[in-house]
Amino acid sequence: MTDWEQRFAGTDWETRFPFIPWREPIRVTVPGLGSGLGCRICIAERGMRGVDVMRLPRTEAEHAAHMQQEHP
Repeated sequence: MTDWEQRFAGTDWETRFPFIPWREPIRVTVPGLGSGLGCRICIAERGMRGVDVMRLPRTEAEHAAHMQQEHP
């Protein structure tokens, strides 16, 4: 576990940084690889590499399903 992961493991992001719209998707685009809707909580906890873009939800409905399943 990296220093960053140790410091923020189990963080309640919505309480710690209430001014960030955590449950709203963020559009992520990587030229040549595509785009998708990133989860702000997942990005904060695990970061993101360019190749991760291909696995992101493409629609609002897919993002909502991810939020309901991973961050109830």
